[in-house]
Amino acid sequence: MEPVVEIKSITSFRSDPDNANVGTERGAALLDKSVSTDGAGRSLLATKDGVIIAGNKTQQALIDQGIEEVIVVHTDGTRAVIVQRDDVEHGTERAQRMAVYDNRSSEIGLDWSPEMLSSLDIDLTEMFFDSELTELGVTEDMGLPTSLEDPGIEGWGEMKDRIIILFAGNAEREECFTRLDAEEKPGQVVYHFSEMLRD
Repeated sequence: MEPVVEIKSITSFRSDPDNANVGTERGAALLDKSVSTDGAGRSLLATKDGVIIAGNKTQQALIDQGIEEVIVVHTDGTRAVIVQRDDVEHGTERAQRMAVYDNRSSEIGLDWSPEMLSSLDIDLTEMFFDSELTELGVTEDMGLPTSLEDPGIEGWGEMKDRIIILFAGNAEREECFTRLDAEEKPGQVVYHFSEMLRD
Protein backbone atom coordinates (compact mmCIF):
# COMPACT_ATOMS: atom_id res chain seq x y z
CA MET A 1 0.00 0.00 0.00
CA GLU A 2 1.35 3.39 -1.00
CA PRO A 3 0.97 5.93 1.81
CA VAL A 4 -1.63 8.66 1.41
CA VAL A 5 -1.00 11.95 3.21
CA GLU A 6 -3.62 14.54 4.05
CA ILE A 7 -4.22 17.37 6.50
CA LYS A 8 -7.24 17.12 8.79
CA SER A 9 -8.68 18.81 11.85
CA ILE A 10 -7.38 17.28 15.08
CA THR A 11 -10.94 17.23 16.42
CA SER A 12 -12.07 15.00 13.55
CA PHE A 13 -10.51 12.14 15.51
CA ARG A 14 -12.31 10.71 18.55
CA SER A 15 -10.71 9.67 21.82
CA ASP A 16 -10.74 5.97 22.65
CA PRO A 17 -13.67 4.97 24.91
CA ASP A 18 -11.72 1.79 25.76
CA ASN A 19 -8.56 3.61 26.82
CA ALA A 20 -7.28 1.78 29.90
CA ASN A 21 -4.99 4.64 30.90
CA VAL A 22 -6.87 7.05 33.13
CA GLY A 23 -3.90 9.40 33.05
CA THR A 24 -2.61 11.74 35.76
CA GLU A 25 -2.77 15.48 36.32
CA ARG A 26 1.01 15.64 36.51
CA GLY A 27 1.41 13.79 33.23
CA ALA A 28 -1.11 16.05 31.51
CA ALA A 29 0.67 19.14 32.83
CA LEU A 30 4.02 17.91 31.52
CA LEU A 31 2.52 17.15 28.10
CA ASP A 32 1.06 20.66 27.96
CA LYS A 33 4.44 22.15 28.86
CA SER A 34 6.23 20.04 26.26
CA VAL A 35 3.88 21.07 23.47
CA SER A 36 3.89 24.74 24.47
CA THR A 37 7.70 24.77 24.64
CA ASP A 38 8.72 22.61 21.67
CA GLY A 39 5.62 21.95 19.60
CA ALA A 40 4.32 18.61 18.37
CA GLY A 41 6.66 15.62 18.50
CA ARG A 42 5.82 11.97 18.08
CA SER A 43 2.82 10.78 16.09
CA LEU A 44 -0.52 9.49 17.36
CA LEU A 45 -2.16 6.24 16.21
CA ALA A 46 -5.75 6.06 14.97
CA THR A 47 -7.98 3.34 13.55
CA LYS A 48 -9.49 3.57 10.08
CA ASP A 49 -12.73 4.87 11.62
CA GLY A 50 -10.96 7.76 13.32
CA VAL A 51 -10.54 6.58 16.91
CA ILE A 52 -7.21 7.39 18.55
CA ILE A 53 -5.88 4.23 20.21
CA ALA A 54 -2.46 5.61 21.11
CA GLY A 55 -1.92 9.23 22.08
CA ASN A 56 -5.25 10.24 23.63
CA LYS A 57 -3.55 12.43 26.23
CA THR A 58 -1.30 13.95 23.55
CA GLN A 59 -4.32 14.83 21.43
CA GLN A 60 -5.82 16.72 24.36
CA ALA A 61 -2.55 18.54 25.00
CA LEU A 62 -2.34 19.58 21.35
CA ILE A 63 -5.92 20.88 21.45
CA ASP A 64 -5.22 22.73 24.71
CA GLN A 65 -2.19 24.41 23.13
CA GLY A 66 -4.12 25.56 20.09
CA ILE A 67 -2.86 23.09 17.47
CA GLU A 68 -5.88 22.62 15.21
CA GLU A 69 -4.54 20.59 12.27
CA VAL A 70 -2.69 17.28 11.99
CA ILE A 71 -0.85 15.59 9.12
CA VAL A 72 -2.48 12.20 8.59
CA VAL A 73 -0.48 9.36 7.01
CA HIS A 74 -2.63 6.44 5.86
CA THR A 75 -0.76 3.14 6.13
CA ASP A 76 -1.35 -0.59 6.61
CA GLY A 77 1.37 -1.18 9.18
CA THR A 78 3.92 -2.70 6.81
CA ARG A 79 6.05 0.44 7.10
CA ALA A 80 6.61 2.65 10.13
CA VAL A 81 5.93 6.37 10.16
CA ILE A 82 8.75 8.62 11.40
CA VAL A 83 8.08 12.21 12.33
CA GLN A 84 11.16 14.19 11.26
CA ARG A 85 11.49 17.64 12.79
CA ASP A 86 13.56 19.66 10.32
CA ASP A 87 13.95 22.45 12.87
CA VAL A 88 15.62 20.25 15.52
CA GLU A 89 19.25 19.08 15.41
CA HIS A 90 20.62 16.15 17.41
CA GLY A 91 22.72 17.07 20.42
CA THR A 92 21.10 20.44 20.94
CA GLU A 93 19.36 21.44 24.14
CA ARG A 94 16.02 21.31 22.38
CA ALA A 95 16.53 17.77 21.06
CA GLN A 96 17.60 16.52 24.48
CA ARG A 97 14.72 18.24 26.20
CA MET A 98 12.18 16.80 23.76
CA ALA A 99 13.56 13.28 24.26
CA VAL A 100 13.27 13.50 28.04
CA TYR A 101 9.83 15.15 27.85
CA ASP A 102 8.61 12.26 25.70
CA ASN A 103 9.77 9.50 28.05
CA ARG A 104 9.01 11.31 31.30
CA SER A 105 5.47 12.31 30.35
CA SER A 106 4.72 8.69 29.41
CA GLU A 107 6.15 7.48 32.71
CA ILE A 108 4.28 9.80 35.06
CA GLY A 109 1.13 9.99 32.95
CA LEU A 110 0.26 6.31 33.26
CA ASP A 111 -2.53 5.26 35.62
CA TRP A 112 -4.14 1.93 34.68
CA SER A 113 -7.86 1.40 35.13
CA PRO A 114 -8.32 -2.19 36.45
CA GLU A 115 -11.97 -2.12 35.40
CA MET A 116 -11.17 -1.15 31.80
CA LEU A 117 -8.29 -3.63 31.56
CA SER A 118 -10.62 -6.39 32.78
CA SER A 119 -13.20 -5.50 30.14
CA LEU A 120 -10.80 -5.79 27.17
CA ASP A 121 -10.99 -8.89 24.97
CA ILE A 122 -7.22 -9.45 24.90
CA ASP A 123 -4.72 -11.71 26.65
CA LEU A 124 -3.24 -9.39 29.26
CA THR A 125 -0.61 -11.99 30.23
CA GLU A 126 1.20 -11.17 26.98
CA MET A 127 1.92 -7.72 28.45
CA PHE A 128 1.79 -8.19 32.22
CA PHE A 129 3.16 -10.70 34.72
CA ASP A 130 0.49 -12.39 36.85
CA SER A 131 1.88 -10.59 39.90
CA GLU A 132 1.45 -7.24 38.15
CA LEU A 133 -2.18 -8.00 37.30
CA THR A 134 -2.81 -9.01 40.89
CA GLU A 135 -1.22 -5.81 42.15
CA LEU A 136 -3.45 -3.80 39.82
CA GLY A 137 -6.52 -5.69 41.03
CA VAL A 138 -7.08 -7.31 37.64
CA THR A 139 -7.89 -11.01 37.25
CA GLU A 140 -8.44 -12.20 33.71
CA ASP A 141 -10.35 -15.39 34.45
CA MET A 142 -12.63 -14.61 37.34
CA GLY A 143 -14.90 -17.55 36.58
CA LEU A 144 -17.78 -15.09 36.38
CA PRO A 145 -21.01 -16.96 35.60
CA THR A 146 -22.83 -16.00 32.44
CA SER A 147 -26.10 -16.50 34.31
CA LEU A 148 -26.83 -16.16 38.01
CA GLU A 149 -29.49 -18.84 37.58
CA ASP A 150 -26.88 -21.49 36.79
CA PRO A 151 -23.30 -20.42 37.50
CA GLY A 152 -21.99 -23.99 37.45
CA ILE A 153 -21.32 -24.20 41.22
CA GLU A 154 -22.10 -27.56 42.83
CA GLY A 155 -25.15 -27.39 45.10
CA TRP A 156 -26.21 -23.97 43.81
CA GLY A 157 -29.79 -25.07 43.15
CA GLU A 158 -30.26 -26.37 46.72
CA MET A 159 -29.16 -23.13 48.40
CA LYS A 160 -31.97 -21.00 49.79
CA ASP A 161 -29.99 -17.76 50.06
CA ARG A 162 -27.23 -16.73 47.67
CA ILE A 163 -25.06 -13.66 48.02
CA ILE A 164 -22.49 -12.59 45.47
CA ILE A 165 -20.12 -9.88 46.68
CA LEU A 166 -18.37 -7.49 44.33
CA PHE A 167 -15.13 -5.93 45.58
CA ALA A 168 -13.31 -2.87 44.29
CA GLY A 169 -9.94 -4.48 45.02
CA ASN A 170 -7.94 -6.95 47.09
CA ALA A 171 -7.91 -4.78 50.23
CA GLU A 172 -11.71 -4.62 50.39
CA ARG A 173 -11.98 -8.36 49.77
CA GLU A 174 -9.51 -9.24 52.53
CA GLU A 175 -11.25 -6.94 55.03
CA CYS A 176 -14.62 -8.51 54.26
CA PHE A 177 -13.40 -12.08 54.66
CA THR A 178 -11.49 -11.22 57.81
CA ARG A 179 -14.75 -10.00 59.34
CA LEU A 180 -16.64 -13.06 58.12
CA ASP A 181 -14.04 -15.35 59.71
CA ALA A 182 -14.43 -13.51 63.02
CA GLU A 183 -18.18 -14.16 63.19
CA GLU A 184 -20.35 -17.24 63.20
CA LYS A 185 -21.73 -17.42 59.71
CA PRO A 186 -24.46 -19.78 58.52
CA GLY A 187 -24.15 -21.27 55.10
CA GLN A 188 -21.06 -21.31 52.96
CA VAL A 189 -18.97 -18.79 51.04
CA VAL A 190 -18.82 -20.24 47.55
CA TYR A 191 -17.87 -17.37 45.31
CA HIS A 192 -15.95 -14.12 45.33
CA PHE A 193 -14.13 -11.96 42.87
CA SER A 194 -12.20 -8.68 42.91
CA GLU A 195 -13.80 -6.70 40.14
CA MET A 196 -15.96 -3.62 39.99
CA LEU A 197 -19.49 -4.15 38.73
CA ARG A 198 -19.73 -2.77 35.23
CA ASP A 199 -22.39 -2.57 32.55
